[in-house]
Amino acid sequence: MSSDDGSEYEYEYESDYGGSQQEDGEEEMIDETAVKIENTFYEADDCKNSDPTRALQLFLQVISLQHENAKDKDHTKYQFMSLENIVKLCANLCKPDEMIQHYKEMLLLLPNVTRNECTDSINSILDVVSGLSSSIISTMYEITLEALKNANNDRLWFQTNIKLGKLYLELGDYAPLHKVLEELHASCKLPDGTDDMTKATSLLDVYCLEIQLCTATNNAAKMKTIYPKTLVLDAAISDPRIMGVIREEGGKLYLSEGQWNLAYNEFFESFRNYQEVGNARAKQCLKYVVLANMLASSDINPFDSREAKVFKDVEEINAMLLLRAAYDAKDIKQFEKILKNPKNQIISDPLMKKCARTYLEPLLRSIRSHVIQKLVGPYKCVLISNIAEEMNITSGDVELLMVELIKDGQLFYKIDQPNGVLYNCDHIMPKESSYKTLEALELWTKNLNALNSAVQSRTGSNKVSW
Repeated sequence: MSSDDGSEYEYEYESDYGGSQQEDGEEEMIDETAVKIENTFYEADDCKNSDPTRALQLFLQVISLQHENAKDKDHTKYQFMSLENIVKLCANLCKPDEMIQHYKEMLLLLPNVTRNECTDSINSILDVVSGLSSSIISTMYEITLEALKNANNDRLWFQTNIKLGKLYLELGDYAPLHKVLEELHASCKLPDGTDDMTKATSLLDVYCLEIQLCTATNNAAKMKTIYPKTLVLDAAISDPRIMGVIREEGGKLYLSEGQWNLAYNEFFESFRNYQEVGNARAKQCLKYVVLANMLASSDINPFDSREAKVFKDVEEINAMLLLRAAYDAKDIKQFEKILKNPKNQIISDPLMKKCARTYLEPLLRSIRSHVIQKLVGPYKCVLISNIAEEMNITSGDVELLMVELIKDGQLFYKIDQPNGVLYNCDHIMPKESSYKTLEALELWTKNLNALNSAVQSRTGSNKVSW
């Protein structure tokens, strides 16, 4: 009895011991594999910049180890992060097919990671592939958007579409951009087709992108219908990141229409929004503020504001201030010198370069008009060639300006085009036969001056004025 009990007890003990040994062995094997996965990942991470080919092999090894150890759910993050790195390395090593394949694998793991991890990884990958061919970019975005729909991640789906739209805008690929905008707008509408005002922030993103498209395609008519909607949304929910862009585009619209005061207001609001969020566009937009301010002939000094004072000592902005000072002084030579100096980065600005004739010509014409009025004021008649020489422009340009000034009632003179002379209307223009007399008188005056000089040199007497 005693031995039987002992045997029975021993048998049961051995059975339990054997089972426990097997489980411990499995756990030990899992732990060893987990450690190997972690070590391999960090080894790959360390050399991904110095030796991308080796890093790619090591990251692939992590994936292989994770597949062998499928029961270990705690190390899925290393699999996800490895796939993210593999996709980026394949993009940099020009392996598009492998890149797409591994990206699809990574997207299958979205349910196993947090939304923040998902957002960061996808955005960083899409940034990396943005330099590849348009067909590969389109494929990557299509894969991403489909996966996000299946994962019910509407927020990231929307932001990814916005990112795609901005990329199409940058590339100048407007046909697919229209399609993206349609999908985005549809996601922000109520069943009756009206805008869902509970999605005001998203609507601002969509309208911002659409307004930039209108500017790029010169579709002013459509922009005029969209722009007021953005101002209503801005009143509901202010987003300086978006409104900075929208107000800048509004300023460009009013600038193109010659509505200088409205352009000034829009550019200044854009500048303030950019400044609020620390956007580098603030400096550039302040240059547009000064430009619109000059075009409007406004007495308002934009640098009286607290936001603008910060930029007073910036070289490019100081150049705009000097330009404004030259404009106020009607100093045409200084104005053109500042304008054409490449260090000032005025004429090289994309907006100025694209529409230099539209935006800068009014300023030059305004200054030249004042200079002409100042030059001809004291005289009854003036040679057009003399005015042209003084202003450093052609006689033809002078004539065109004079015609405009005469039509506008700012200059009461008449142009004798054949002889290139400008006459004050208070004096009668001489007849054709009188020109010979004028020429003789001019020759006689020159001879008298020459004689006077000769006499002066001999006698040392004071010069006589003729």
